[in-house]
Amino acid sequence: NAMELLAILVAFRLWSKEIPQSVKIWLWSDSVVAIQSALRWRGKCERLNKLVMELAHDAAVDNKWLDVEYRHVAGHANEWADALSRRSKGAKFPKELEGCTESQCELREGDFWKFRHLSVREEADN
Repeated sequence: NAMELLAILVAFRLWSKEIPQSVKIWLWSDSVVAIQSALRWRGKCERLNKLVMELAHDAAVDNKWLDVEYRHVAGHANEWADALSRRSKGAKFPKELEGCTESQCELREGDFWKFRHLSVREEADN
Protein backbone atom coordinates (compact mmCIF):
# COMPACT_ATOMS: atom_id res chain seq x y z
CA ASN A 1 0.00 0.00 0.00
CA ALA A 2 2.84 2.40 0.76
CA MET A 3 4.34 1.82 -2.69
CA GLU A 4 1.02 2.67 -4.36
CA LEU A 5 0.71 5.87 -2.30
CA LEU A 6 4.35 6.66 -3.12
CA ALA A 7 3.43 6.36 -6.81
CA ILE A 8 0.66 8.93 -6.27
CA LEU A 9 3.12 11.29 -4.55
CA VAL A 10 5.67 10.87 -7.35
CA ALA A 11 2.99 11.54 -9.98
CA PHE A 12 1.95 14.78 -8.27
CA ARG A 13 5.56 15.89 -7.90
CA LEU A 14 6.29 15.16 -11.55
CA TRP A 15 3.23 16.77 -13.10
CA SER A 16 1.53 19.18 -10.69
CA LYS A 17 3.27 22.27 -12.09
CA GLU A 18 2.03 21.37 -15.57
CA ILE A 19 -1.60 21.01 -14.51
CA PRO A 20 -3.82 24.09 -14.21
CA GLN A 21 -6.00 24.25 -11.10
CA SER A 22 -9.19 24.26 -13.12
CA VAL A 23 -8.63 20.75 -14.46
CA LYS A 24 -10.10 17.65 -12.85
CA ILE A 25 -7.66 14.78 -12.54
CA TRP A 26 -8.71 11.15 -12.48
CA LEU A 27 -6.24 9.01 -10.64
CA TRP A 28 -6.77 5.28 -10.89
CA SER A 29 -5.15 2.80 -8.52
CA ASP A 30 -5.59 -0.84 -7.64
CA SER A 31 -4.92 -0.02 -3.97
CA VAL A 32 -8.05 0.90 -2.06
CA VAL A 33 -5.91 1.73 1.00
CA ALA A 34 -3.75 4.20 -0.98
CA ILE A 35 -6.87 5.85 -2.42
CA GLN A 36 -8.55 6.10 0.99
CA SER A 37 -5.38 7.52 2.56
CA ALA A 38 -5.11 10.23 -0.11
CA LEU A 39 -8.81 11.12 0.12
CA ARG A 40 -8.92 11.27 3.92
CA TRP A 41 -5.47 12.86 4.38
CA ARG A 42 -4.54 10.10 6.82
CA GLY A 43 -3.40 6.51 6.58
CA LYS A 44 -3.81 3.33 8.58
CA CYS A 45 -0.14 3.17 9.55
CA GLU A 46 2.80 5.50 10.18
CA ARG A 47 4.33 4.96 6.73
CA LEU A 48 1.10 5.94 4.95
CA ASN A 49 0.69 8.96 7.22
CA LYS A 50 4.20 10.13 6.33
CA LEU A 51 3.41 9.92 2.62
CA VAL A 52 0.09 11.71 3.14
CA MET A 53 2.01 14.43 5.02
CA GLU A 54 4.24 14.87 1.97
CA LEU A 55 1.17 15.21 -0.29
CA ALA A 56 -0.44 17.72 2.06
CA HIS A 57 2.80 19.72 2.23
CA ASP A 58 2.97 20.00 -1.55
CA ALA A 59 -0.64 21.12 -1.79
CA ALA A 60 -0.19 23.74 0.94
CA VAL A 61 3.14 25.15 -0.26
CA ASP A 62 1.98 25.40 -3.87
CA ASN A 63 -1.46 26.58 -2.72
CA LYS A 64 -2.71 24.06 -5.22
CA TRP A 65 -5.53 21.86 -4.06
CA LEU A 66 -6.08 19.90 -7.21
CA ASP A 67 -9.53 18.59 -8.03
CA VAL A 68 -8.68 14.91 -7.97
CA GLU A 69 -11.09 12.03 -8.30
CA TYR A 70 -9.65 8.71 -7.20
CA ARG A 71 -11.00 5.56 -8.80
CA HIS A 72 -10.32 1.98 -7.90
CA VAL A 73 -9.22 -0.38 -10.65
CA ALA A 74 -9.26 -4.10 -9.97
CA GLY A 75 -5.72 -5.48 -9.80
CA HIS A 76 -6.19 -7.81 -12.78
CA ALA A 77 -7.47 -4.89 -14.90
CA ASN A 78 -4.55 -2.59 -14.08
CA GLU A 79 -2.56 -3.69 -17.14
CA TRP A 80 -1.02 -0.35 -18.16
CA ALA A 81 0.34 0.46 -14.70
CA ASP A 82 1.64 -3.07 -14.27
CA ALA A 83 3.41 -2.97 -17.64
CA LEU A 84 4.90 0.45 -16.92
CA SER A 85 6.14 -0.62 -13.48
CA ARG A 86 7.90 -3.61 -15.05
CA ARG A 87 9.71 -1.72 -17.83
CA SER A 88 13.01 -1.91 -15.95
CA LYS A 89 12.61 -5.70 -16.11
CA GLY A 90 12.10 -5.70 -19.87
CA ALA A 91 8.32 -5.29 -20.12
CA LYS A 92 7.17 -3.56 -23.30
CA PHE A 93 5.62 -0.11 -23.35
CA PRO A 94 1.82 -0.56 -23.67
CA LYS A 95 0.74 -0.07 -27.28
CA GLU A 96 -2.20 2.11 -26.17
CA LEU A 97 0.23 4.57 -24.58
CA GLU A 98 2.51 4.99 -27.60
CA GLY A 99 2.97 8.67 -28.31
CA CYS A 100 2.81 9.63 -24.63
CA THR A 101 5.77 11.47 -23.19
CA GLU A 102 7.80 9.55 -20.63
CA SER A 103 8.82 11.52 -17.53
CA GLN A 104 11.89 10.73 -15.46
CA CYS A 105 11.65 10.96 -11.69
CA GLU A 106 14.49 12.14 -9.50
CA LEU A 107 15.84 9.66 -6.99
CA ARG A 108 13.81 9.50 -3.81
CA GLU A 109 16.58 10.86 -1.64
CA GLY A 110 17.94 14.25 -0.66
CA ASP A 111 15.55 17.03 -1.62
CA PHE A 112 12.77 14.71 -2.76
CA TRP A 113 11.57 14.38 0.84
CA LYS A 114 10.25 17.60 2.36
CA PHE A 115 10.34 16.02 5.82
CA ARG A 116 13.34 13.96 6.90
CA HIS A 117 11.22 11.09 8.12
CA LEU A 118 11.54 8.42 5.47
CA SER A 119 14.90 7.12 4.38
CA VAL A 120 15.62 5.29 1.15
CA ARG A 121 16.43 2.22 3.24
CA GLU A 122 13.02 2.25 4.97
CA GLU A 123 11.30 2.62 1.62
CA ALA A 124 13.22 -0.30 0.09
CA ASP A 125 12.43 -2.54 3.05
CA ASN A 126 8.68 -2.42 2.35
